[in-house]
This record gives sequence, C-alpha cells and structure tokens, in this order.
Amino acid sequence: MRVTAPRRRYHWQLPGAVFLVMSLLLGAAAVQRGDSLLIFLFATALAWIVVSGVVSGAMLMGVTVRRVTPSRMRVGEQSAIRYHIRSGSLPLFAVTIREGQVDGALRGDGARVAHCARSDEVVPTAAVVPLRRGACALSRVQCVTSFPFGIMRKSVTFEAAESVLVHPRIEAIDHAAFLRLFGQGSGAARPKSVVGWGDELHGLREFRSGDSMRSVAWKRSLALDHLLVVERASMAARRLRLRVELRHEADGSTGDLEDAITLAASLLAHAEACAWAYALEVDAATHTVVSMHSGRWHLTRCLDELACAAPSQGESAGSRCSASARRTGGYSFVVTNRRRAGGVGELGPEALAALRCREAIA
Repeated sequence: MRVTAPRRRYHWQLPGAVFLVMSLLLGAAAVQRGDSLLIFLFATALAWIVVSGVVSGAMLMGVTVRRVTPSRMRVGEQSAIRYHIRSGSLPLFAVTIREGQVDGALRGDGARVAHCARSDEVVPTAAVVPLRRGACALSRVQCVTSFPFGIMRKSVTFEAAESVLVHPRIEAIDHAAFLRLFGQGSGAARPKSVVGWGDELHGLREFRSGDSMRSVAWKRSLALDHLLVVERASMAARRLRLRVELRHEADGSTGDLEDAITLAASLLAHAEACAWAYALEVDAATHTVVSMHSGRWHLTRCLDELACAAPSQGESAGSRCSASARRTGGYSFVVTNRRRAGGVGELGPEALAALRCREAIA
C-alpha cells in the first residue's frame, strides 16, 4: 500500500545540541575579542548547522514509501517487513525506516538505506519480532536521517494504517510424551483400517470396470468361474479432536491464558507435522468450529482462530454441552486456561512444560 499525507519535522539530538552550545560560546568569544579567526570559526559552525538542516530536509522532500507486510506473523519468531523507497530529485543517504506507534507489539531496529540514487527505488528489509498474538495494527512509517553531519535529525512520517494477524507461539512437542498422553486419554486418535492401497488383505470382491488386472485373485476366480479382485487395507490417518475453553480470570492475569493457547497451537502444529488429521473447537468469547482436515492451509485457519481467541466472562452453552461429549470420547483433549484441570482429557496451561521437547529446551 502507498502511504500519503507526510508530516515533516526537525529534531535536535544530543550531538547537535552540544555543537550548538559550543557554536554559541564561540560566537560570544568572537564578539568580545573581535578576532577574525574566531569570527571565521563561528561562521563555519553556523554554516554547518544550516547545511545540515537544508540538505537533510531537501533530501526527504520527494520520498515515497510503500510497505509490504507478510500475511501472517508468529509470536517470538522473526518476520520481515519490506519497504519500497523511492527517492525524489535528490539522492538519499543514511536513511532509517521504522514503524511508529506499535504499542510494544513489535521489536525491531527498522530498515536502513545507505544510498539511493536520484529518482531510483530500493527495497530494504526490517527484521521484526512480534511480542503478542492477535491483530497487530501498523499505523505509521517514519523515515529518519541525520545526514550529513549528524547535527540535526529530520523525519518524515507517513500515515499507513494496516493490520497483520499474529499467530500464537508454537513450542516443539516431544513426540514420545505426546503419544503417552494419548494413551492416558480417549481413543479418538487410534487409527482405523480402511480400504486403500496398503499391504494387508482387506477382502475380496467382484471385478468392476476400471480395476487393474494385477489385483485379480486368479486362483479363487478360476474356482468360482468369475473374476474376483483383492482389496488391500491401509491405515487411516490418526485424528486429533481438540477443544479450547478460555474463561476470564478474576485477577485479570493473562499468563495462563497465553500458555493455554500456546499449548493448543503446539498440539495442532505437532499433529500437522505427523500427518494427522485434526479438528478444532474454540469455546471463548466467540464459539468457532473448524472441521476435521489436514494440510498447511488448514493449520493456518486453526491458528487464525487461536490468534483471535479472547476469554469469555462465564460458562457458555457450548461449555455445558461439552461435558457429555468428553465422557463419550468426542474430544481427544480439552485445553483450558484453568490450572490443575481435573477432568478426563483436560489439559491445563501447566501441561505445556511436560510436553515441551527437551532438546529444544537444551
């Protein structure tokens, strides 16, 4: 998106303030003593101040900026924001591009442009690290330079409202602990034998048009005087049904809430890495259900729902109905932000430490 409505400002910084004070002292000495050398030095110092302001200001007069953000970010992981910077009638030197007013949602030093020729375009990249999940609002882009002498700093601020969705943090899950956890809970993740292209015998059936001749059971077909086809059995993908219940904490703390969401996101990401199928139900301020599927886009959709999840004030209708579903094994796990969850298949935020991969910790 192209930003508009620039605001230009001059800023005094510590080196420039020290230089200005020394120039004023030098001017006072030159007036008092009338020495031509002191007058020359005072005039040179004033010229440096004027040139510093004029050059940096004129250099940023015709600058245009276009920000390119990633479609998604993730808490704690480095992402890249690209800026398309086009200079005006003068070349650019030593320009820093940074985001303004992100309210502590991003950490980064901004992008730097060492040189950009006149009427040319460069694409610097800023490495940023999101610090919290949810919608990250990017409102302003600021171009700053202290060229040429570092005395005066000039900034041009562009209004560029944009929002980027930040996914929750994902921790590496220990696979052995993950499987042991399934052994303690319901059997919703057990594989089933279905008709496919595996190695085990599933059964025999009559030949149909389109069947391969290689699958014909010739011995049985000769005995029955009609063609029979061997069907093989393959193991269906394991399934993970995850329910996330988020309730408002009385003390207003968010640590357990974020740990619970991180646990849910880590379980889904681990299921995707193991080629499992998974479904997600979020019972929070809003009730959402993501059907059983697998794949990268399915994981992105599930993480989108977790990124926007907010705790509800009380027990919802979906939460009351979930008790019977847990008893019948409808869910593999129920992740909640209540510590020391005691229900069958319930995981509290403290379960994240037990499931975290020890190699990742080391």
